[in-house]
Amino acid sequence: MPGSGFQVPGISPALGLGEALISKVAGVATGGYGLVRSTIGGIPFFGNTANSKSYDHTKYDERHYFLVPDLGEEDNYSLYVMRCLPDGVPPVNNFPKRRILHLPSEHALPQLEAVVLEAASEDIKNKPREPGYLSANISALLDEIDKVDETAFKGLLLVGGLVALVNPLAGAAVAAKAALPAIGMVLGRYGVKYAEDAATNMDIARQIKRAHKDLKKEFSQSGTFQLINPLLGNLGEEPKLEAWMMEKNKYQFTCSELEFSQADLVRLMELTQQAVDDTTDYAVSEAYFKTMRKLILWG
Repeated sequence: MPGSGFQVPGISPALGLGEALISKVAGVATGGYGLVRSTIGGIPFFGNTANSKSYDHTKYDERHYFLVPDLGEEDNYSLYVMRCLPDGVPPVNNFPKRRILHLPSEHALPQLEAVVLEAASEDIKNKPREPGYLSANISALLDEIDKVDETAFKGLLLVGGLVALVNPLAGAAVAAKAALPAIGMVLGRYGVKYAEDAATNMDIARQIKRAHKDLKKEFSQSGTFQLINPLLGNLGEEPKLEAWMMEKNKYQFTCSELEFSQADLVRLMELTQQAVDDTTDYAVSEAYFKTMRKLILWG
């Protein structure tokens, strides 16, 4: 079932920095970090975070958008957004940002556009534009998804448990319990610069909101890429060496603007496996992912 709690080896949950402490000192439930769920345009919408150790040289703070096919119903999908941070990097950081859209095939893009337009604000829906505008403008498409993410998940994928402290009641509880040194420690672990003289709940909330706003802007202005993901495209099929020899392109991550190292491929495969496990009602065997991993890395 979706969100079974299985954690793919090689990646670990991110943003789990201090939420228990926030809950304790603020007196509020932080909601638990990991998988969050909603809907977008009538299809399931999931959000999650992860740390990864699988990088070569340049490390990125990435947002991945997976359109995961539903094998039980043709032309039906789930949308899964994953924030991926290099291991040990806090949510608020100076690492270069980028956004990557994962599709099972090129033919799925118009369906994603229809889903996004269904969920879009009225000003976007009513704005005159050529058919396929969002399909041809991946940055604008992901901007619209990010808007739904903000509404549904309240910033959890950007600043994690710190959203609890933006709540006025939580901030007041922090001030009332004189827990500011502890909160300063938590802010630091999340990467938020903390001034010791910021001694009020309003100052704390202001710092968090500023960090949140800056992260949204950085991702919106970052490089945006579209790729065809073979783990999504081959779901429901049994990968075989004979098929790989005949159609190697079916077993490649295809992106005209990016080249992937072996470490990049491992990270992409681990994140994709987590997305599939978290969104699907059917069981995809571990053997499928192991065989696909071999064929993809053979290239």
